[in-house]
Amino acid sequence: MTTLHLSPSRTFGSINLITLKPHPSNSRKYEQLANVPDQDAETESVSSVSAGAERSDSFKISAKQCADSEFGVEFACEPTWKWKRTGDAILIIISSQPMVTMTISRVDSPIKLLGQITDSYLRERGLYADGFQAERVKFLDGEAVHVKAISRDDPDIRLSDYFFIKNNSLYGVLFSVKPSEEWDKYKFDIQKIIQSFQNLEM
Repeated sequence: MTTLHLSPSRTFGSINLITLKPHPSNSRKYEQLANVPDQDAETESVSSVSAGAERSDSFKISAKQCADSEFGVEFACEPTWKWKRTGDAILIIISSQPMVTMTISRVDSPIKLLGQITDSYLRERGLYADGFQAERVKFLDGEAVHVKAISRDDPDIRLSDYFFIKNNSLYGVLFSVKPSEEWDKYKFDIQKIIQSFQNLEM
């Protein structure tokens, strides 16, 4: 089974990846968010979405739509992507060469309002290199703070992070691309994924 070693600043530690498969019923802590694994990391498919996964029954795929009942969202995805739930987050590998990841995470933070996510707050987290940009964008039924940045620990990693409030908790949808020069190749796909996010009808 695949083991990926992630950098310390946005890490889950070692993780096992699971290939997205159709679910039988239906013919991705702020300092611990996933960073890009080494590009030479190997991946391996498994036969079942539930094999080795924690609470995998909350994450489902039907056709080209993924849904997670724990986070209450659904979004466009591909069945070839690999994923792993760890703690309060799902790490999804969109591509391994180049390495492109998406992480959906509940952030361990007292923040309850988007206005509290200031440049000073983001700078204090120590994840972004100087020169990062933060802006308000439309997301789900409201807004998110979109951070465009280069990783502080690895200048070869481009980051595109979206933070939003849901059920009085702070969440993040985080994208990483390595090497950073591959960003232009994937930026439109990432934008389509973000635009496809919807609240899941429970």
